Amino acid sequence: KRMVKDFVFHHESYHNVIETFAWSLEISHREEIYNSAITKLYKQKSLPDLYHEETLANTYAFLKVMSSIFKSEKNFFDLSKIKFRQPMKCF
Repeated sequence: KRMVKDFVFHHESYHNVIETFAWSLEISHREEIYNSAITKLYKQKSLPDLYHEETLANTYAFLKVMSSIFKSEKNFFDLSKIKFRQPMKCF
C-alpha cells in the first residue's frame, strides 16, 4: 500500500517538475510556448499517441520507489550486522 502511494506521488511529481520547467521557460523567454502547444495538441480531432511523458514519469517513479526500497534494505542489513557483531566482541 505504501509503495503504491509512493509510486503515484513520484509519478505526479515528475509531471509537476516538467510543467514547472515549461512555465519558467515561458516567463524567461516572455513567449507563450507550453500553453499554446498544449492547447493546439488537445484541439486536434484525434490525439497522437504521445505516451513518452507517461513513460518517463513511470520510469522516474519506479526508480525512486526501488531506490528507497534498496536503501531501507541496506540500512536494515547494516543495522543487523552491527547487532550481531556486538556480542562477538565480548569473546
